[in-house]
Amino acid sequence: MALARSVYKFLEDNGYFQVNPAQEKAVSTLLGLSIDAKTMNPNKVDLDRKDSDLPILRGDVELEIFVDGAADLGRKIAGIGAAFFRKGVEIYTLAEFLPNSTNNQAEYTALCRALEIASEFDVKTVRVYGDSELMIRQMNGQYRVRHENMIPLYNRAIKLSRNFQRVQYEHITRNYNKLADKLSKAGMSQQVSPG
Repeated sequence: MALARSVYKFLEDNGYFQVNPAQEKAVSTLLGLSIDAKTMNPNKVDLDRKDSDLPILRGDVELEIFVDGAADLGRKIAGIGAAFFRKGVEIYTLAEFLPNSTNNQAEYTALCRALEIASEFDVKTVRVYGDSELMIRQMNGQYRVRHENMIPLYNRAIKLSRNFQRVQYEHITRNYNKLADKLSKAGMSQQVSPG
């Protein structure tokens, strides 16, 4: 597998896939590497999307991830969502249900799940976008984490970020995080009915 990844990286670094984009899937399949989003995520959420839902990408890092969490304290349910982009192409989405979580717990859980999944893509540089200013500032070291329920999630996110050479955290407004927001709400709607 290491040899397969080395061959793939060599071809990618030398621009082979830019010249022959249709060959990327064939080469990855021959090498036994899965880069197809549907292969990696058979339960991919199919959302009704508008152009305004799609995030603005820079493409100057290997992986861009948009994360969000949503919670309904009255019903004691929450959901997490994340959208992964590589070279401007969506490669993976995540929408999962969380029981009985606060909004901040959902935001951090979304971040942790996203970092876990990102480590499977064999990338070195990642940029995480989120609309939770508190979480982003805490991850950037600008704010301290004081709530005792949040410290384990924060520590887990820090530990997961060490899987990469560089992780950047960037705050964006909700208007630029519509896709991850839809995914988190889709995750919240996945509640299993008692029965």
